[in-house]
Amino acid sequence: MSIRRNTLWNLFGSAAPMVIGFASIPYIYQQIGIERIGVLTLIWALIGYFSIFDFGLGRAITQRIASLASHQTEQQRTTTATTGVFLTLLIGVVGSLAGLTAIELGGVGWINSARNLDREIYSSFLLACLAIPATTTTAGLRGILEGVQRFKAINLLKLILGLSNFLGPIASIAWFGPRLDYTVGSLVLARYIILVAHYFSVKSIFKNSRDDLSLEESKHLFKFGGWMTLSIFIGPLMVVADRFLIAYFLGAAVVAYYTIPAEFMIRLLVLPAAITTTLFPVFSKYISENNYAEAFALYKKSMKIIFLIMGA
Repeated sequence: MSIRRNTLWNLFGSAAPMVIGFASIPYIYQQIGIERIGVLTLIWALIGYFSIFDFGLGRAITQRIASLASHQTEQQRTTTATTGVFLTLLIGVVGSLAGLTAIELGGVGWINSARNLDREIYSSFLLACLAIPATTTTAGLRGILEGVQRFKAINLLKLILGLSNFLGPIASIAWFGPRLDYTVGSLVLARYIILVAHYFSVKSIFKNSRDDLSLEESKHLFKFGGWMTLSIFIGPLMVVADRFLIAYFLGAAVVAYYTIPAEFMIRLLVLPAAITTTLFPVFSKYISENNYAEAFALYKKSMKIIFLIMGA
């Protein structure tokens, strides 16, 4: 029953923003024009892709926290959580500096757009780079919440973040006009607000333990995360790379025509994603307890459900 309820929360947190998106995109397009919304879709994709800069640590934290749930003390889990979040923050800061340096040196002339938008686009990509630490650190904090199976809190925060991706630009347009950099600034601000909310959600779980860092935990997290980094890197890259190629060869305006319907088609994968996200910490817990029979039975059942739903 718990798995079913957690899956429904995951589905709700992913699907609800889609409904808002359907209603919001026409208004945003009408207000800022086709070229700006084309660049905005690139920024949306880029900020979402920043989560790969955690080098698999978010998933590693989930696996480690879940596997420690049965036979370790709260202090040990707190050490894992603190170490993991510190590493994701550190990686995010390095990634942000690298991104800012690349844009400063290379510019954004590779985007085929109207010359009068160059300054707005340049400022927008600089602002987007500032979201990297918030995105990677949030991934680490979310990994902790998934490890202790707090899916209600996770998906309420995911819902707020998803809504802010559309309502933030609408508010920015209403207050400041159709400036792309202000619109992107609203997205970055939302990322940091969500980061703070994740922090307090995690803090309420480990409120009675010391926040210690551990070199041994760092090695364990990087070892597990390293195995996942390749798939985490390639998967999202295959989804977003085509948009940047279109922007380069055909122009920012064409990106909007391509990306918006493509994005909503990709969102149809929210159901299998909701199921797998729920099951990952459960599998980690079963395997740490050497309960392989139960894990395999759950695996077969979940595969049948995903096959039937996606096949329909």
